[in-house]
Amino acid sequence: MIEIATKIRQIREMKGFSQESIAFQLGISQKAYSNIESGETDITMHRVDQITKALGISLSDLLNFDERLVFNNNNQKAGNAGNIIVQYNEELVKVLKEDIEHLRSENKHLIISIVR
Repeated sequence: MIEIATKIRQIREMKGFSQESIAFQLGISQKAYSNIESGETDITMHRVDQITKALGISLSDLLNFDERLVFNNNNQKAGNAGNIIVQYNEELVKVLKEDIEHLRSENKHLIISIVR
């Protein structure tokens, strides 16, 4: 499993954002942001939340990101990048559906405990 810092860097690069633009949104220097991506700085949940917002993704997207689904197309036909993105999105939809079912279950339990 890849580290969160590596996932952040890969997603930023995939989306075409510069370190400078993300650092600006976070209100920190490019060097401070670079230290986050390189794993030199411990990252807090608050900072992770800020970064996911700057990247335009959810926490679930970040945690479930698997670069192999996006970047590893060596075993596929050339020019098949669209299929890789579709595969990644299908996996993401599966994870999100599981999250929704879990939240529905939790919600049901909370409603039952409130009614009692």
